Amino acid sequence: MSAEIEDTFKKMMTYKGVKGIITLNSDGVAIRSTFENKETVQYAALVHDMLLKTRGVIKELNPSDKLE
Repeated sequence: MSAEIEDTFKKMMTYKGVKGIITLNSDGVAIRSTFENKETVQYAALVHDMLLKTRGVIKELNPSDKLE
């Protein structure tokens, strides 16, 4: 599976406009990144914050949604 993930990362990096790739766990911790550490931490924090806000909005709009 690791080779498949590596191949996917390489393919994604060839797409026009892609600057880098970060994979986060559900806690917002980067588990894989093509960025330098400082950038990875900054982007991970921003994306995780956006995720939490998005979940909040979805729950406001539809309280019965079991979004996890």
